[in-house]
Amino acid sequence: MAGLGRKSQELSQRGIVEKHGYGWRAHFAHIRICEEKDTSIRGPLRDSRRKALADLKSMRECGTAAELVARAARLKDPNLPASVSNEVFLSTQRLSLCGLNVQYPWSRLLMLGRKKMEVRKYALGHYQCFSEGEQLFLIETVGAGSTKGAIVDTEIGPPPSRAQVLGIITFAGATEFLDDRDFDSHRQDTLIEVDSPFDWWSSGAKRFFGWVVLDVKAFKMPVSVGGRPRSMLGWTKPVELSFQFEVAE
Repeated sequence: MAGLGRKSQELSQRGIVEKHGYGWRAHFAHIRICEEKDTSIRGPLRDSRRKALADLKSMRECGTAAELVARAARLKDPNLPASVSNEVFLSTQRLSLCGLNVQYPWSRLLMLGRKKMEVRKYALGHYQCFSEGEQLFLIETVGAGSTKGAIVDTEIGPPPSRAQVLGIITFAGATEFLDDRDFDSHRQDTLIEVDSPFDWWSSGAKRFFGWVVLDVKAFKMPVSVGGRPRSMLGWTKPVELSFQFEVAE
């Protein structure tokens, strides 16, 4: 990105404290972070105007846009490692999407592109939040914490200790399996082992649907679900996350 280290003489005179909901926060509008992009930089939401003014003062001490973005991020999360460079924060993206719970190990197999079809007991589009062509956060859940019942032919790493978001997934459409033979013909797409608890007869499901994967985009690092509430399905209403995409070498 061009201009990330360019000195800005204006930051010390810019920014305001704005009321937001039940709190206050510092806000810098129209900050040029590259030659073609302006953005707004906001500090953390505080419970008093005095605390937000302290954030504003701290952020005005920054000399460049990169420093300003990094300062805002560190004010929001004081535990960020000091080794993280300012440019890392500028490559961070933010989206508000619904999220789909997927158990380990199928979560990893989906993100690796090995699993082409996600099996569900309800049709794609049955819930408005999960529709054809919609981007969704892929929320990896612990599940049984093992690869039992899955066809795993590549290294996927150990199970997570808690739920985390691995990336973004989009489905092209779905098909309803007609019978056990139809289900078996898609086994290399679903990666469900024969006679496993997730197989056609073993699961006890009356209807099975295969959601066809259109695209997956992995995050550079998983994002913690934190205290964000989820249903058994995942996030049925959009949740905002900040993340970085994995860059192919």
